[in-house]
Amino acid sequence: MFNLTVLDTWIGIDIYESYLAEYNQPTVDLGTPRLNDLIAKAIGLVIFWQDYFAQNKIAAIVISHDCYITYDIICKVAYRAQIPVYLPNVRGICLAKKPHSTIAHFTKYREMFGKLPKDEQAKGLALGRERIEKRLSGATGVDLPYSTKSGFGPVNDKVRVLKESDNIKVLICTHCFYDNPHGYGGMIFTDFYEWLLFLGKIAEKTDYDWYLKVHPDPLPGTYDIIGKILSQFPRIEVIPHQTSHHQLAKEGIDYVLTCYGTVGHEYPVLGVQVINAAYNPHIVYNFNWHAQNIKEYEHYLLNLKKLKEEIDLNEVYEFYYMNYYYIVADDLFLRSYKELLSDLSIEQRMGSGIYKYFLDQLTAEKHQEIINNIQKFIESGKTNYFSHGPE
Repeated sequence: MFNLTVLDTWIGIDIYESYLAEYNQPTVDLGTPRLNDLIAKAIGLVIFWQDYFAQNKIAAIVISHDCYITYDIICKVAYRAQIPVYLPNVRGICLAKKPHSTIAHFTKYREMFGKLPKDEQAKGLALGRERIEKRLSGATGVDLPYSTKSGFGPVNDKVRVLKESDNIKVLICTHCFYDNPHGYGGMIFTDFYEWLLFLGKIAEKTDYDWYLKVHPDPLPGTYDIIGKILSQFPRIEVIPHQTSHHQLAKEGIDYVLTCYGTVGHEYPVLGVQVINAAYNPHIVYNFNWHAQNIKEYEHYLLNLKKLKEEIDLNEVYEFYYMNYYYIVADDLFLRSYKELLSDLSIEQRMGSGIYKYFLDQLTAEKHQEIINNIQKFIESGKTNYFSHGPE
């Protein structure tokens, strides 16, 4: 079902992810009537948009997301009709011509950084180091506007979390089961549920010490789902989600497993190897391992003793600068996006408060500046508007 294509349009992934999100399910149950309802809706949208584009002259699509049935099907039909799709947000704009265009720039980070003037490179490395060290100090929300709790609190020396043994120690860092598991594309499992099932089977084949830690602010139902999975795989031990990553690194965690999480650039600073199971923001850097398929992933996991790579912290700092600063067009629509993060709460940003915030800042001059910048971007034909303009 995940690979379902209708009228040359790949809708299976959108049905799959809409099912998880709409029904708060960790994986798809092929026997439920509501899945059939989503399939019917998706097919109807393909037909509707194909007919609409055939009967009307459409210059472009402007849309907020390129995932789920409601948003992504119109994008995919537009791609096939060679209609440009623009995805603007408060931090920039992307011109998409195929699925997952919004994250294609991950592969260009090193190239883009290499073209910067030497003084900007030096400033970028210094900023990247300062900000990631601040995050690892336990500060909350450091360049993660959705974060309300830190996973890097103080070490509790009175209680040991990991077993004292000579075994390789592996930590699984889980993701939200329901929210767009293929947001970065290229994940080698259909969802996070299937990923954990696979890791459970691998754990049974090894003599490693296996641990699992959920996000420091888990959504309701997370532990129930994990408990159901791990009841089949007793080798994996769940540790309290409030446990500090500093404590786990100090006690000897050797490898961290994620699909594409921020631990990919956090744990290397602590000297710990990270293995990804998906296309991810760190894809062009050597401070992570990146499995391209399930066979390679299994090989990595069964041969961890051979999996060692020197971690160059300057690569981590470079990545941090590119991912959290270079690609952010801070003043494209607002006086400053970073000011917004400090001025408004998460609830205000997600609700109507952000519109008042925007309008209160909008002057005739700023309005014209926005129009000029967007016009420049459209005429450039470039795929992204970053801090330096069209690129």
